[in-house]
Amino acid sequence: MKCLLIFLVTLIFAIGCQAPPEKRIRRVNEYESGKTLYKKENYKEAGSSFDQWLVKYPKDAQAYIDRGRAYRKLGKLKLALADFEKAITLSKSPDQNSNPLRPAIYRCVVLNSMGKHDSSKKFLNHIFKNPKFIYLGPYEQFLAYLLDGEFKLGDSNNEGAIRSLTQAVETYEMDPSAFAAEQSPFIHRLALSLRSIAHFRLQNFNEAAQDMEAHIVISAKAQLDPHPSAYKSLALALYFAENYEKCKKILPKLSVEERKDLDRALGGGFFYSE
Repeated sequence: MKCLLIFLVTLIFAIGCQAPPEKRIRRVNEYESGKTLYKKENYKEAGSSFDQWLVKYPKDAQAYIDRGRAYRKLGKLKLALADFEKAITLSKSPDQNSNPLRPAIYRCVVLNSMGKHDSSKKFLNHIFKNPKFIYLGPYEQFLAYLLDGEFKLGDSNNEGAIRSLTQAVETYEMDPSAFAAEQSPFIHRLALSLRSIAHFRLQNFNEAAQDMEAHIVISAKAQLDPHPSAYKSLALALYFAENYEKCKKILPKLSVEERKDLDRALGGGFFYSE
C-alpha cells in the first residue's frame, strides 16, 4: 500500500513538471502571400510581401519578376525595370530553374511604356531568335507577339503586323485559362483592335470590321471601354465593305462631331444630315 502511494505521488509530480506542449511555429511564406495579394489586385501590399521575401532570399529570380510586375501595375516603371533586369541576371545562373526570357519580355513591355521603343524593339528581336522562346508560357508569348505587332504597325509593316497579331490571338485561343490565371482574361481584345487597323490600311475592310466588332463585344463583356475610336473605325470599315445597313446601325454609337467629320470627308449625307 505504501509503495502504491509513493508511486502515485511520483507520477503526479512527474506529470505536473512536464513542460507544456510547444506551439507549432507558423512559417510565413511572404512570397505566396505576395502572389495571393497580386491576384486580388492589391499590388502595393503584394510588393511589400515580395520585399520581405527578398530580404531572406535575395537570389530568387521569380520573386524579382513578380515584384517587378507589381511595380509595373503601380506605374513604378523604373523600379519594375530594375527588378526585371535583376531577374534576367539571376535566371542565367545554373542553380536557377527559370527561363531568362520571361523577365526579358517584361523588360521589353516596360521599356516600351517608358517611351524607349528602340531598346524595347532590339531586345524583343533577340527574344524571338532565342530557341528557349517556345518554352515560355502562353501569357508571355502573347505579350511578345502583341508588342511585335504594335511595333510593325508603327513601322507601317501592315502584313507583318497582321502575322504577329494573329499569332497573339491564336496563342490566347489555345489556352484562355492561362490568361484568366494572370487576371487578363480579355487581353486579346488589344490584339484584335490593332489587327483591325492593319487590315483597314490594306483595304481588307470585311476583316477590319470583324476584328473591331469583336474588340467592342469583348470590351463590353469585360466591362471596359473599347478603343476611343472603335465605333468610328467600325462604321468606316462597314461603309467601305459596302455593308451599309449594318453601318447605319452603328452610327448612333458615334458622337455628332464624329458623324459630321465622316460626312465632311466622304460626303453624300450618309453619316450625318440636319
